[in-house]
Amino acid sequence: MAYAQGNVGYDVPDHPRRQAGQWFARSDLRAAVAIVGGLAVAGAAIGLIWQAISPHTKGFVYLQQHTIVPNPPTESLVASDGRFMLLTAAVALVVSLAAWLHRSSRGPVVAAALALGGLLGAGLTDVVGRATGGGVSSGTLNTEVTLQVTVHARGLLLVEPALALFVYAICTLCAKRDDLGRAAEGQQAATGFSPPAEYQQPYQPAPWPSPAVRPEQ
Repeated sequence: MAYAQGNVGYDVPDHPRRQAGQWFARSDLRAAVAIVGGLAVAGAAIGLIWQAISPHTKGFVYLQQHTIVPNPPTESLVASDGRFMLLTAAVALVVSLAAWLHRSSRGPVVAAALALGGLLGAGLTDVVGRATGGGVSSGTLNTEVTLQVTVHARGLLLVEPALALFVYAICTLCAKRDDLGRAAEGQQAATGFSPPAEYQQPYQPAPWPSPAVRPEQ
């Protein structure tokens, strides 16, 4: 891409690590792996917090199918799901904004990583919370037991990936540049200099003057 500063024009690559014909750079894949791994680790850590702050509900086992119902009926199950939603939504918000601030990796690869990592992280939060929170999912007939800390409204597992994609999409729609600002960072990495915003316009060189027509002898 060509830029002009004053009367001087210069060419720099759109991104120093992106080759011709590629719609993503190798650095995008590294960023995507970091996002998925970070969301997985955060999901496991959030699972420990979730089970620690969630109410542990008592249940009663009845019928031969070992069905468990709250005893007495309580809103603690809804409260547990609500805490899960708030924790995973906070992770999605922080990670999606951090991914957007990393300008050199902006694009569809990071968006896909946010969706995959968000789903993985939410699942790990549920699994870790259920495994470390104690409680059971079945028991002896006509006995009172402590229920597991788990997500009862399974649709809440989609809150984290959906919110992460939503925030990233809003940031993309609000971007002023068609390249999402990647070219400006690539230029700075290649030249060590980033021109002011008023000079970051495509440079159109002046046409060469036509040669003078020599009169016939």
